[in-house]
Amino acid sequence: MSGGKYSAANVKALARRGRIVHLSPGEDAALQVPLRALMAKEAVVTGSLLRPLPDPEKTAIAERLRVVVWHLITGRRVRPVVHQCFALRQAQQAHRAMEAGAHMGKIALTITSSFT
Repeated sequence: MSGGKYSAANVKALARRGRIVHLSPGEDAALQVPLRALMAKEAVVTGSLLRPLPDPEKTAIAERLRVVVWHLITGRRVRPVVHQCFALRQAQQAHRAMEAGAHMGKIALTITSSFT
C-alpha cells in the first residue's frame, strides 16, 4: 500500500537488506518508521514522483519499461495477485471489502458485455 502510514508495517515485512520504494505518498506523506527496525533490517528506503519530472525524462522511463518489463507482463511471467472479483453491480460491497483492509492483492470489478 502506498502512503506513510504503512511504512512501519512495510519495514516489519521487509526481508533483511530489502528495499522499500515509495511511488505515491498517499493520504499521509509523513514517513513514520522506528529507526532501529529500519537499521536492523539494513533496509534501503527510496522514493520518486513522476509528475514533476520533465516530459523527456518520463518518456525515457516509459521506453525503458517497455523494453525491460513489458514482455514479462505480456508473457504472463508477472501477474497481479487478485484477492477477489465482484460483479459491477456489487461495487458497493467491493468498496467495503477494500476499506476493511483485510485483503492481500487486488479487488477487481468484472464487467460482462451485453453486446455479444
